Amino acid sequence: MRALASLSNDPETDFDRIESLRQLAVFQADAVAAKSASRALLPQVFGPDGTPLDTVEATRATFDRIMGLATTRPDLLRSFAFVFVQAWGQEATFAETAERDPQGALRALDRVLGLPASGFIFPSQLPSVIATRARLLTKLGHPNAAAAELDRLIRDHPSSFANSASRLDAELELVLLPDPNVINDETLVKLERLWNDPRFAQEPGIVRVGATWMRNVGATAYAAHRDSSARLAAALDVIARVDAIRARLGLPPGPAPDGPPTDTSMVQHQLADAEREALGFLQGGVEFKRPELAAFACERWDVYLVDQPEHRSNVAAQAAHYRVMAAKRDPSLR
Repeated sequence: MRALASLSNDPETDFDRIESLRQLAVFQADAVAAKSASRALLPQVFGPDGTPLDTVEATRATFDRIMGLATTRPDLLRSFAFVFVQAWGQEATFAETAERDPQGALRALDRVLGLPASGFIFPSQLPSVIATRARLLTKLGHPNAAAAELDRLIRDHPSSFANSASRLDAELELVLLPDPNVINDETLVKLERLWNDPRFAQEPGIVRVGATWMRNVGATAYAAHRDSSARLAAALDVIARVDAIRARLGLPPGPAPDGPPTDTSMVQHQLADAEREALGFLQGGVEFKRPELAAFACERWDVYLVDQPEHRSNVAAQAAHYRVMAAKRDPSLR
């Protein structure tokens, strides 16, 4: 942070001027978040002039400097609009989480949407800005306005959503409004429709939809009658989709490899997370007289336990036990 603060004060190029400020703001916001989440007293980080950098006030000052450049140097805004758009998106997150100011977050996003579409905003940048703005509107008590705006922007900016991944993200945000934590019957119907939409069948992000649907489908039947058949069927569906996407992309089963994140490893993480959640549901199949599903789940876990030999051995023994149980219930499974 100290080096970035120095560079932002004495940049060699105009790009250094704006990008060093953006990176400094990101590091400052991360440090503020880390201090907020940690119970330990983390060491203070000071800038070249001796003032602390890792405070809410210092981070806000950096974002204000970026805004100042956008106002006083329109040539920078035109030349490096992509960087400004990134910075304002990051400012929105900071305003919402660290400053507890959703209105301030909306103002940052409105700066992005107020830019001329041509030559300033990359089409790939719009979906996340629009989805975040809709979520903030919902948080401020305007869910209908959020849904209407998201729907309108999807219609009015088709080129920004031509990429199926971007379109899927926006569609999912629309389905989960007004509250992603409250899934009612109407939301479940929309989730299932999105899950089965052929446009997104092979898009890795579809597993987020499937996992949300799986988590909530059949909740009423389970609560009333301990009937988990719908949830188990959904879990099998999620795993089948994970397998199909891996096959299409040529990805191996199991977790993403260690190392710096890449586009490919991020997809692997996404697929693995959905698979592990589905396997957790299927392991409970033994409780619902479906030991063959529990065995299947234990066998699928093997690839995730390569570095845990003792746990791997225990899970393999469970799988064998469930296979015996399944064969006793249904001889055709022997």
